[in-house]
Formats: sequence, structure tokens, C-alpha cells
Amino acid sequence: MRPAAALLAVCGSIAAVLAGFALAVAGATSSTAPLPLPTAEVIGSVSSADGLRVMQGPVVATKYGPMQVAIAVRGKRLVRIWPLKVPNRYGRSVRASATAVPVLERRSLEAGSADVHVVSGATYTSDGYKRSLQGALDRIE
Repeated sequence: MRPAAALLAVCGSIAAVLAGFALAVAGATSSTAPLPLPTAEVIGSVSSADGLRVMQGPVVATKYGPMQVAIAVRGKRLVRIWPLKVPNRYGRSVRASATAVPVLERRSLEAGSADVHVVSGATYTSDGYKRSLQGALDRIE
């Protein structure tokens, strides 16, 4: 490894640790706290009168932390996916999740299901994502 790359990696790790300490000092209990679900108006001109429903998937425990998604469906068509909890233990899992979640969202929306390929390098995140998404999809009547 080049000295500059090693220095960059060390600085990134130090920054992540300092950010964790800053959160702890500020009283943050977990960085996996659920984000509020957007209302139908945030999605666009869609309203619940148009048949839009928002559902949460189950929280799936993974090796690197919990994974949970929420979905918006119109009829039985998947129109939006939000990550509520993302695996965030260790710097590598944070990077893997940050990379994998948008890819999984795109693939899932294109497929209209949770039957998508895992993202290489983010197997645990991919598995948790797919299981939470399938749990939310199973709630559609």
C-alpha cells in the first residue's frame, strides 16, 4: 500500500472514531434510529387517495447491525423504498452499506420485488435488506 493511501485510511478511521465520540457526547444513543417516513406529498403529487400505502418491513438482525426498510406501494406496485436502519458496525460495514443500499433500492424497484442479486462486498447488508423488503411486501393485501 502506498504511504499516501495508508495515511488516508488512517485519517478516515480516526475521523469515524471522532464522529462516534461526538455523537456519544451529544447524547445520541444509536445511529440506527429510525428516520421519519416521508408523507405522500413528499413523494410528489401522489396522495393516499391515489392508493399509496406506506409499510415498514421487519427489523432484520445482521452480523454488522440491524437492517430495516419501509416501502410505498400503489396497488401492488412498488414505487419507493426507504432504509430506516442500516448496518453500521465498524467502518467497513458503514461503507459497504452506504454503497449497497442505493444499488439494492434501484434493483428492487426495477424488479418490483425483493428477488434481486446481492451486492458484492455487502452480503450481510444485502441479505438483511432483501428480508426486510420481503417482509414489507408480504404485508400487501
